[in-house]
Amino acid sequence: YSKGKKIILLDEIELSLHPQWQKQYINNLLKLFEFNNVHFIFVTHSPFLLSDIPKENVIFLVKDEEKRLCKNVSKDIRLKTFGANIHTLLSNGFFMNDGLIGEFAKNKINEIKKFYEIVKFLEPKNKKYKRILKILYLFKIKKFKHIQSIIGEPFLQTIIKNYLDELEILFNGKKIFLDKEIERLQELRKSLNDKA
Repeated sequence: YSKGKKIILLDEIELSLHPQWQKQYINNLLKLFEFNNVHFIFVTHSPFLLSDIPKENVIFLVKDEEKRLCKNVSKDIRLKTFGANIHTLLSNGFFMNDGLIGEFAKNKINEIKKFYEIVKFLEPKNKKYKRILKILYLFKIKKFKHIQSIIGEPFLQTIIKNYLDELEILFNGKKIFLDKEIERLQELRKSLNDKA
């Protein structure tokens, strides 16, 4: 490298750092070395660090399963990294194509979705299926409602609630569903009046 220029390689520096510290890391590092002739190379999996680096200074690597080596795919990435949203960087910059939900949570949510799809597929075909499915529904509904109630993403929580509402109507009828919904709303109104 040119005379007097120093190269510092920092490998996975974000490990064990709180996200707030990751967010401030590059800014603080550049302030510290502001008047020195230093060139930094970062190896990172942190969307916070990536959001402080212009795309033209980023090399995106993926594992080439065939050759068992890393492959530079920077030319194929259209993502502008500098100042980008960390969720966008996490899903696109780190090739997380299957979503940003933990696998355990995703499996539990998919269990509800799959049950709903099976019911919608089999229910119209035969009354015998409906009886069997209702028994399964009664066995699983408490767990499904609990999972739905703890989902942190409001849009996803609403979708899963809609699945469960449809199942409730299918197995117990619209009248029972509406009676329960009215009761729930009356309880909500009562709790609001108690707070006022």
